[in-house]
Amino acid sequence: MPRPRLVTALVVTVALTVLLGGCNAARDQFSGPPVDEDGVPISRLVIDALGEALPDAVDVTPRSGLDGFAYRMKMTVTWPDEQALDADHVAAGARAICEHLAGYDYVDYGFFRSGEGRRVDLTELWPSAFPGVGFLDGTTVTFVEEDCTAILD
Repeated sequence: MPRPRLVTALVVTVALTVLLGGCNAARDQFSGPPVDEDGVPISRLVIDALGEALPDAVDVTPRSGLDGFAYRMKMTVTWPDEQALDADHVAAGARAICEHLAGYDYVDYGFFRSGEGRRVDLTELWPSAFPGVGFLDGTTVTFVEEDCTAILD
């Protein structure tokens, strides 16, 4: 009987469409990484914005991809050893990311000391800039699009 199978397939298709419809990752499975209205990848915009916001940065290392059903961006800023890193720098970078985060479900953000070869501990810097915003795991801050409202204020 082909009819019950057809109906089942349609029901499953509709259920998955409804379930995954609001998920950035599901959309990107079909359309590729998020881009702006001019077709420029969002990750490129974030890299450029971080370069402008943090001109002393040595490098910005991007990574992005699917994490389950979420589309995740990871941005690591390489910071020179001779330059002090403070909460203002951390905040400027977070604001630059948030200005262009459209299409991603969340971002992991951190700093790396170029000469020391280690990640920077953000346990004091992040709460100084944005108390109660995002999830801080020592050297990495994870925040979602909704956190950007507080970050951009």
